[in-house]
Amino acid sequence: MKLWEVATGRLVGTLADAGSWVESVGFSAEGRLRASASYYHGRVCLWDVGSGKRVCCRAFDSAVLAVSFDPRRPERLLAAEAGEVGVPRIWEFTIMGLD
Repeated sequence: MKLWEVATGRLVGTLADAGSWVESVGFSAEGRLRASASYYHGRVCLWDVGSGKRVCCRAFDSAVLAVSFDPRRPERLLAAEAGEVGVPRIWEFTIMGLD
């Protein structure tokens, strides 16, 4: 996954091992963290923007379709999973210990 600066068109960074297919990307309100949702691998990964390194990943039972940080609560991350037998699920995570 590549990150581009829109104003200049400059390549800012590349995330290695983000998965074969990234369905969605979300940025924390302060811009310190980014999250990626992987469709085929069925996982959400959290990345440190400054270093470009993966902080952690969470695997799911099915495809993850979207990921988003809550702008009012920066420690909250939401993920939408396709779910088994066509029943979608929304997951809420609290991000702790990343100071």
